[in-house]
Amino acid sequence: MNDTTNIAAVPNHSQVQFRMACHADLEQIIPINNQYYDCWSNENFSQAIEQNLPFIVILNSQQEILGYLVYLVCLDELRIINVTVAKKHQGNGYAKLLMSCAFEQVIPLAIRWALLDVRVSNTRAVSLYKHLGFQILCRRAEYYTELANEDAYFMQLKIPSNPGGILSNAA
Repeated sequence: MNDTTNIAAVPNHSQVQFRMACHADLEQIIPINNQYYDCWSNENFSQAIEQNLPFIVILNSQQEILGYLVYLVCLDELRIINVTVAKKHQGNGYAKLLMSCAFEQVIPLAIRWALLDVRVSNTRAVSLYKHLGFQILCRRAEYYTELANEDAYFMQLKIPSNPGGILSNAA
């Protein structure tokens, strides 16, 4: 996904675009990250870009970054590393759209599992992931330690051989 990709088929999101992040995006990405937590440093984001990790940004028609998603693929697993939407843009379905974009990108890779960790206190995200079909496998005690020790849910989604159902839940 080197080019900007429109997703005009998604209702109420005809002006939204996805593309891979670049270093110039960090001036918008870092403040979004800092609205929530400080676990990713500027260096972490720079390394993700330099190492060509799949790092998707979602933009509006004014080229404002609304949110981002970083993931890894290892063997038959999609590992969602970081999904964040700017506070002022939450509740508009952008996290779902980012997840949908990630799922679409890995369809050719025969991914069997999607995995992620989420803060127990992040009830909106937990609800979204459950809606997409993720199940809680376990609770990881004191997983997040950057501000205060906070538990995480480790969640898993079994990807069907035809992931169209997941994509329809995400859209």
